[in-house]
Amino acid sequence: MPRRSNTDKHIRHTSRQCQGFTRSDVMIVLVTILVGLMASIPIVASAKRQNAQTTSAANLMRINQGLVNYAADWNDRQVDWIPDDFGYYNDCNDYIQQRSCIPVMTLGWENFGSSSWALWAYWIDSFGQCQGVGSCGNAAVIKPIDFSSGFGSFRFINAQAFHPYVKRKFYAPVWYAQGDPTREKVSGVFNNQNEFEALEGGGIEFSTYCFSPAAMLHPDVLRAASDGGYQSTDELPDTYVSPRTATCTTPDLKTRVLEHNWFRNSPSLKNPDTDQPWQFNQGLEASPLTLFFDGSIAELSTAQAWLDDLTVQAGTKGARGLWSRDTPLGANGYRGEDSVDGVAISHHILTTDGIKGRDILSRNGDRP
Repeated sequence: MPRRSNTDKHIRHTSRQCQGFTRSDVMIVLVTILVGLMASIPIVASAKRQNAQTTSAANLMRINQGLVNYAADWNDRQVDWIPDDFGYYNDCNDYIQQRSCIPVMTLGWENFGSSSWALWAYWIDSFGQCQGVGSCGNAAVIKPIDFSSGFGSFRFINAQAFHPYVKRKFYAPVWYAQGDPTREKVSGVFNNQNEFEALEGGGIEFSTYCFSPAAMLHPDVLRAASDGGYQSTDELPDTYVSPRTATCTTPDLKTRVLEHNWFRNSPSLKNPDTDQPWQFNQGLEASPLTLFFDGSIAELSTAQAWLDDLTVQAGTKGARGLWSRDTPLGANGYRGEDSVDGVAISHHILTTDGIKGRDILSRNGDRP
């Protein structure tokens, strides 16, 4: 049993000799406490943000190790889903008719119990010659980016071709950053054992992280205007020949994987006009955590990418920029029309010269 010290007894004795607190004294104490609590709120918020960033950086470190291992297994190739020679044919139907069936974009297996399994994939077929399901419409999914829609395999970093190198699941915490609203939608299936699982209500929730589609294409696809500009598959059949990672000429300035959604300091959880999450390039205040080709991880300021592009344009009288503006996506590039600032920015997605280009001119404030 703890014993009370004599000093404690003295304090208790003398306190009875003092007058009690007045109501004013109590109010002053309460106000002081409230002010102190209010002052601590930004500190708590900052700590939570820092913790979320640390977790996201850890995710990117694991993804980078997976990319290193993938390259070791596949002769320094990047992850991709489309045959190198796809551009030598008129379209998907022509490829299947003259060449062969196309490997599908596989998401994973789902076990329904009682030895009942389903393989989830974007099936590709032409008049029943391959799997007998799907269509050539799904060929847009296996392209690094489809220039008619802005969609492509760069959003499928957690598909089956790559996820075994990181986590053999489409829906796993490593693919979703804390703070991204998408994580809340898929967290309910994190503990399930299936490679892929259909979410309630259907549909797919994409990973927080995305590849750079520009880096996955032949470097001559996104040439600078001074070098002749954008080339389609009609002009460059080698469009889909995957460049080796070693061909990256400025690996500390070329982005490889970054947080696609803007969920830190964004004006709202979703863009009210599109009902979709804001993107990393739709606000100058965005600063997504980014994995560069040299394996380093840092915050990438969208404002810096914008200013650096202006610097390059000014120095070349508009002959070059850090990203292409003459693709079929138009002057707004990658959904720049939805920018909260009214500024169309397409770094990482449409990087000039692809893997041989750069997305910023210098690195400031690098993470250790």
